[in-house]
Amino acid sequence: MSLDDDFITPTNNHLGILGTHGKINKNIIIDDILLPAINEFNINLTHIFMPFEGESSIYIEDYFERHKKSPNIIRYSLDWKKNGPSSRNIRDSQIINNASYFIIFLGKKSPYYEKLAEKLIKKGKKVITVAYIDYQLTVLEPYIKETPQKKKKTKEKSIMEYFSN
Repeated sequence: MSLDDDFITPTNNHLGILGTHGKINKNIIIDDILLPAINEFNINLTHIFMPFEGESSIYIEDYFERHKKSPNIIRYSLDWKKNGPSSRNIRDSQIINNASYFIIFLGKKSPYYEKLAEKLIKKGKKVITVAYIDYQLTVLEPYIKETPQKKKKTKEKSIMEYFSN
């Protein structure tokens, strides 16, 4: 799938995976992150959108193949030659435009993915973040936009008007 391809319309069963994983083993990615997140989201996956790079993408794809589960896994790669420094943003946008639920691995130093998680919540997406050091999962609460209360216009009646009705 390339930038020129049409995006799949997001539905409630599309999972996007973004962020920095560092050195992570198969048991942690599957047993401690992926399966608890899917359980928390309470979804029957049909699509997973994730980066092509990294061992965790291989672990996830292998898990679903071995367990005869059937989500369609789409992996996006960085095209540094074509897109230069904006490659990560382009790849992440492809994943974001196709998913409704997200697992986001937070970076060790950069707040990029933390800010991205907050933006996704404000757009009504469901997000679980994964801490860089201990891989602790945090379910982000949906953003509820407060609407200002309109003041009711009250018409004051004079004493004479009050008794005349």
